[in-house]
Amino acid sequence: MENTEDVEKLSENTDELKKLSKKLKLMLHDVKVNKEIAEQNRNIVQNARTKAREKIRKMRYEITDFFNKLESAVDKKIENMRSDDFHTLSVVTSECEDLSKKLVIISNYVDKHVKEETQINDIDRVKQEIQHLETSIRKLSIDNDVHEYTFEPTAELNDMMKNVKRLGDLIVETEKKRTVIRMSEFSLNDKREEERVIPFLSGLAFVSDDNLVAADYENRCVKLISVADDKIMSVLPVMTEPWDVAKVRADQLAVTLPLKKKLQFVNVKTASLLKGYEIELSAECRGIDSKHEKLFVSFVEPAKVEILDLHGHVHKSFEFDSLGYEMFSWPGYIALSPEQTESTGSSIYVSDKDRNTVTRLSEDGKVIAVYGGGVLKGPRGVSIDDAGHVFVCGRASNDLCQIMVSSGKVEFLLERSQGLKQPHGIVCHGNRVFISSCGDKNIKSWEIV
Repeated sequence: MENTEDVEKLSENTDELKKLSKKLKLMLHDVKVNKEIAEQNRNIVQNARTKAREKIRKMRYEITDFFNKLESAVDKKIENMRSDDFHTLSVVTSECEDLSKKLVIISNYVDKHVKEETQINDIDRVKQEIQHLETSIRKLSIDNDVHEYTFEPTAELNDMMKNVKRLGDLIVETEKKRTVIRMSEFSLNDKREEERVIPFLSGLAFVSDDNLVAADYENRCVKLISVADDKIMSVLPVMTEPWDVAKVRADQLAVTLPLKKKLQFVNVKTASLLKGYEIELSAECRGIDSKHEKLFVSFVEPAKVEILDLHGHVHKSFEFDSLGYEMFSWPGYIALSPEQTESTGSSIYVSDKDRNTVTRLSEDGKVIAVYGGGVLKGPRGVSIDDAGHVFVCGRASNDLCQIMVSSGKVEFLLERSQGLKQPHGIVCHGNRVFISSCGDKNIKSWEIV
């Protein structure tokens, strides 16, 4: 009996040691990853310094070029006045020489008659000529004038020199590229019944911290999955292929049924999914997200986004931009940013597989930005974490991307070599991202730091 108890204790001790060993290995892995990140950050520090200095030098060259152009304009005016003044002085000098010669001739003529004490027969002509020379000299005095000037900077330049106190600011980037570490995989075998075909989990949403809901397009059902226990807890068949799913309330989900143009509401009771009411929609619905009991739904044919209440009443519909052009071609998925203000509301992010873009809208339907042109390939699921980082699945390129909202850049986080193949559905929860792939019944998860 004692031997049996000893064996059981030894077995328990061994199991506990195995868990501790596994935990220590994972901790060691995290330390190694952080060391790698630290090395990457060294490069970031050096690159930031180099780029900032290059930008300062470029700006200095631009300022110098700007002032050179202004200086050139002033120089041109100075040279024009100098040229005009020299021309005037040349004319005056020539006139002076000409007048001097004439005055000398007349003066000699008059002096001769004075010396000889003889009378000038043509005295009137001489007087007239002298009067004419007087007039020329008066005119010469007027013409003998040049530009006298000094340089005064403009009021704008003086104000600039008074008001500009520094060259610029160093803006610390608040939005950083995330790093993906440690993959987990959930083997979702439904042992209670045989699947029709390999599952295609086209849409994902968390209903609680431990429970994930997936829309299985191929098997026409919605699945409640325990990520803590790695098992399917409930399967709810629906009338047709479901596409996407969103949490509406703590115990309620909404599922898009594109082929029926309907929304199927699903109630969550403990570990079960129960069918709720349905809503008829205007077109083929695809992506869905929800906030404050409002539904944000994307449609194809026609391609648009609508904001509805829980009874299906359309509050807003966005199909064309301010210039009258279509906003989307095939808006497959939609996600809402966590920020919420009275003036702007949430940002709406819509992936478009045909345009290879993600479009950001305001709740009033204004296009704020379009990301990914030329970089994203076949974007499908899009999700946003609590910090506002935007992630999108590139199905055609087998990658996971992060959209840098402030700069508009697209950064690649995961690729096929890291276990990603035709990623489709995505949901962020805490510091993890969960991804489903086409042709894969399992869900993969990565920790993001």
